[in-house]
Amino acid sequence: MASLLKSRGERGATQEEALAVVMWARGIHEEAAELKALSTRVRRAKTENAAERQVALMLNQALLDGVLSGALAVDVSESGAITFSQA
Repeated sequence: MASLLKSRGERGATQEEALAVVMWARGIHEEAAELKALSTRVRRAKTENAAERQVALMLNQALLDGVLSGALAVDVSESGAITFSQA
């Protein structure tokens, strides 16, 4: 949230924008837990595209780590897409 507010400056953030960022961060943790559970079931992991999901998870975790460390700023575009920039 701090990164979002910092990147928005005087404009601030709407409740919907803040919720989008929070849901994105929560989704990363939920996906990590689900992929961990799938890894114990090899056949099911293959049918649920676990490899592709793992790559997407790694990217999202790297972005989240960048935001939390202060290296990246997070913002929400007018279309509702989450964007990142150097802090």
